Amino acid sequence: MSERISIWLLEDALVLLDTWIKQHPWVSTREEALGVIVEGALSKEMKGQLRDQDRPVVCFSGQGLKPRSSYLADAETKGWQTRGSVTKDLDVLVIGDDHSARKVAQGQKIGARILTYDEWETVKNTGDLSL
Repeated sequence: MSERISIWLLEDALVLLDTWIKQHPWVSTREEALGVIVEGALSKEMKGQLRDQDRPVVCFSGQGLKPRSSYLADAETKGWQTRGSVTKDLDVLVIGDDHSARKVAQGQKIGARILTYDEWETVKNTGDLSL
């Protein structure tokens, strides 16, 4: 019985694949279609387009050497989520000399790692939070 179910599932999968091919006329074979589908899934993962819950969260407080927009863009490019305030899911709070004492207290309360902008540059590039 289970062998019959497996065959039906395989047949259903092939029907779905053939339908996908009809919708994408530049693909002509099942093998080609599977390659395109798998490549698309891998490229999304490689571009850091993971589900938000799998991405670390960072917030910046105070001034760094670059404009804040540059730090935000760098973080997002490296796969981090960014926040404008301390939230319960915050992993890292990056602080400059003129940081908000309230943000630091909130970050400490939730257990976020507090880093300077210099430390952030290392973490951002290596992903290593063991500074």
